[in-house]
Amino acid sequence: MDTAAEQLRQDQCLMTWAAGRQPDAREARIVRLRDLNQRLTSKLTRTLDEFSQLKERHRLALSVLVAKDDQLRRLRREQSAFAVLSQLPPQNRQGDDAKGVLPL
Repeated sequence: MDTAAEQLRQDQCLMTWAAGRQPDAREARIVRLRDLNQRLTSKLTRTLDEFSQLKERHRLALSVLVAKDDQLRRLRREQSAFAVLSQLPPQNRQGDDAKGVLPL
């Protein structure tokens, strides 16, 4: 039910009360429950929106972590390969020194 109809119902309850008659307790309860339902529905919608945003941030953070982990593994492989090359004796190195080069 739209809010205009609910407002009309609330106004009728208040007019009944002002006229000296007791308002119908069931009508007042229905109005309260509808108002509560509307507030809870809007709160649930906001909560679901926030949850969706948090899930998206979580996905983004995970993808960044995976990329950083891949980069770290690659750098460690490169470092270990360089360490192996630097430990080779000079005669096994390829082109590291200029002994085999003729001057111009």
